[in-house]
Amino acid sequence: MKKWTLFVATILLLCSSVARADDIEDSRYRSRIYTEAIQEHIKGNYGRVLELLCPLAVQGSLSAQFFLGSMYYTGDGVTQDYQEAKKWYHMYLLSSQYPLEQGDSTVQFNLASIYVKEEDYQEASKWYRLAAELGIYEAQFLLGRIYEVGEGVPQDYQEAVKWYRLAAAPGYADAQYNLGMMYLNGEGVAKDYVHAHMWFNIAARTGNKDAIKYREIVAKIMTPSQIAGAQKMVRDCVKKNSTHFITYKDC
Repeated sequence: MKKWTLFVATILLLCSSVARADDIEDSRYRSRIYTEAIQEHIKGNYGRVLELLCPLAVQGSLSAQFFLGSMYYTGDGVTQDYQEAKKWYHMYLLSSQYPLEQGDSTVQFNLASIYVKEEDYQEASKWYRLAAELGIYEAQFLLGRIYEVGEGVPQDYQEAVKWYRLAAAPGYADAQYNLGMMYLNGEGVAKDYVHAHMWFNIAARTGNKDAIKYREIVAKIMTPSQIAGAQKMVRDCVKKNSTHFITYKDC
């Protein structure tokens, strides 16, 4: 993280000033400039948005830093530039008074995605973990995938199952499908065709097409009573969690 503080000096040279430094320190002035930037963004005047937000961001405006990072991350009105996005996101985290464990999960997830694109899986796993611990189910799923494959971290099937299970609870179909595969292959859990069928069935219900195929494959090596038991487990799971937002908790 310390290396990102070096960007501040560089940015001061690159960013054109639209207001005096003492004005920027005034919160009301910052608010007015930020509001103007949002209005210019709505109009599609992206160059003006950068002129307005860059000085604010350099002076420590979290809103401006986040907005600039997101613009460059998505290519919203600017050429998509992950290095610029990473720079502004790290500056945002440095400017925040909160520890990383309580930080912005969107920024953490986006940083992880950038590091994946750069094939820096060790750094990606760090940021996915932060987002996952804040409850971002897609981060939980992708962190599980990193542990399953062993990219940037030691391969650990049990850790993969842990994160897949958390992502599966709110209904993330790919995590449910991967749990089925873990049970089918006995990776991180004891091999269990009944649980594999259950998770494939749940994943199929929530939209994973591959789960339909593997549900039929595993059914061919199960007894009728095992299939009936797996189907009952799905019904019981849904019934148990029907009054909660998390639909498949503790299944």
